[in-house]
Amino acid sequence: MSTMQRARLHGRRVAVGAAAGGLLASGLVAVGVGAAGPANADVPLIACSWIKAGGLDNRENTTVCRGPGKKATVVIHRDCWKYQPPRNSFVRVKKGSKWFATGIRVFVRQVDSCPDSHPWLTRVKIPTKGIEPYDIQRYRLVMPAHEVEVDDTVVQVKRARLNMYVCMMNEDSDRTC
Repeated sequence: MSTMQRARLHGRRVAVGAAAGGLLASGLVAVGVGAAGPANADVPLIACSWIKAGGLDNRENTTVCRGPGKKATVVIHRDCWKYQPPRNSFVRVKKGSKWFATGIRVFVRQVDSCPDSHPWLTRVKIPTKGIEPYDIQRYRLVMPAHEVEVDDTVVQVKRARLNMYVCMMNEDSDRTC
């Protein structure tokens, strides 16, 4: 093979490699992913969530895992509070070193399933779409400072933040988040 033929062949390999790399980066071609995809796609994922709680306002929760299937498409954080949380409570998500707003709603109501000392429930439904297995996604429930009336007395409640964590993992794996 002449030097010119080698140069043309090498040039074509570089061009084909660059084009394939561009298509892979744009998501148009799935070379190699197709072979690995079905094996990984068959492994059911479960969604686990936990919080870091403390203080007098809320009671500590434990890790909760939702089984595979539709249940794993969301995790639901429930927490009981001493005082009624404000209706304008909100959820942020941490990406990199910054916290960003989300469209996640915070439901607040008084329920019998919470203890008498902490009768107010917050319920937050977090979608798991886009969370890669074993990557922990951080969320934060933020409750602005507010006033509540308890037994004809106005109580000033300080701003509260509750860190919440979500992780997806394979159902039968020994590895945990």
